[in-house]
Amino acid sequence: MFLLAACGPSIREKALATTFAGLNAARDGFLTWDKEHQETIVRDTYDAGGTRADATRKLADYRRQAAKVDHAFVVAYSALAAAALDLSPLGLVGAAQDARHLYEAILALKGDTP
Repeated sequence: MFLLAACGPSIREKALATTFAGLNAARDGFLTWDKEHQETIVRDTYDAGGTRADATRKLADYRRQAAKVDHAFVVAYSALAAAALDLSPLGLVGAAQDARHLYEAILALKGDTP
C-alpha cells in the first residue's frame, strides 16, 4: 500500500490499464471455458443415458454456482471503475482485492486450487 502511495499518475494509470486488461482477459477466458463446460454437462448427461430434463436440471445447478463468478466480475469491474475516479491508493488496493476474489471464484467453480 505504501508503494502505491508514492505512485505518480503514470504508474497509477498503468496499474488501472493493466488491471482492466487482466479483467478482460479473465472474462474472455472464462466465457470460453463456461460455454465448453455447459456443452460438456449436456453431452455427458446424454452419454450417461440421461434425459433432456436431467440435462436441464444439471445446467440449472451449474448456472446457480456460476452466478457467483458473474457477480464477482461485476464487483471487480465496478471496483476498477471506482478506483479510476478515486485518487487515493486505497481505490487501487480495493480493486486488486476484488480482482483476486474474482480469480478465487473462478478457481472454485472450476474445482481448481491456486
